[in-house]
Amino acid sequence: MFTLPGEYIGTPEEYDSGFGTYKDTEKAEIRSSNTGELKLDKEKHLAEIRAQTKIPKMQSPVTIILGKVIKTRDQVIEIKPAPFESQKFKFVPNEKSAILHVSNIKDDYIEDITTQYKIGDIVRAKITGIDETTVELTTDQGNLGAVKAYCPKCRQPMKKIGRDKVKCRECGEVTSRKTAKDYGQGNIK
Repeated sequence: MFTLPGEYIGTPEEYDSGFGTYKDTEKAEIRSSNTGELKLDKEKHLAEIRAQTKIPKMQSPVTIILGKVIKTRDQVIEIKPAPFESQKFKFVPNEKSAILHVSNIKDDYIEDITTQYKIGDIVRAKITGIDETTVELTTDQGNLGAVKAYCPKCRQPMKKIGRDKVKCRECGEVTSRKTAKDYGQGNIK
């Protein structure tokens, strides 16, 4: 069955939300977030949308995004989502910046939000909610977090030296960051 974004697929009792779908928690429904062919795996109870061509994917819950940290405040970090292309789709962000609350950065207690991300860092995050004014994010999973960080002193790229520690290649400054498992392995400029 061919589906369009936003179409009803089923309920969370019937299927888990797979690639190209999302769970609408307000209505307790699984809906399509992509255009493509609906595949229902009754054994695994999984609903997925398989695209035959690259299609634009809009912001929706469970979408993984890349973005640049543009502002830090007491309890939130503001991230500007960036357009990008994968093997299956092109991600097209809307004009809204996204908000990452301190409670959604990682499972541990965070006293100072600026110890996790700095302005200019490139972050991989998952969208958890969208309304008319806000896109909400989380980075509390292992594959989410900073994928590239810059030194707060000299603005040069930093390399990962341990779990959530990075070191400047130029001046040797060592700082904390919530890093993705594959930090520094991508080709992100």
